[in-house]
Amino acid sequence: MDIDMSKIPQGGTPSKKPLYVPKEVMTQVYANLYHAWPDKQLPALDVKTPREAVKDKSARNKVINLLKMLESEHESHRDKIDFHPLWKELGLKRP
Repeated sequence: MDIDMSKIPQGGTPSKKPLYVPKEVMTQVYANLYHAWPDKQLPALDVKTPREAVKDKSARNKVINLLKMLESEHESHRDKIDFHPLWKELGLKRP
């Protein structure tokens, strides 16, 4: 079977221009993501959820470090994400 390559649409290379997403939209996306975060199994926590991990002293420190990393990452991008409810929900004191 021969394929006629001239009949296959040529899309060219995708644009390298970054996709613009308004800050408000991304803030809502992150809010939804982090609302569910305490009950998501995470490889960084040996496939435990943050809610499960805070019950174990050594894993609790991993959760704290993950939260600090998330906060730092969002602060560096000037995202306005409030992590206080997450700390509180997990029963953690924010360092």
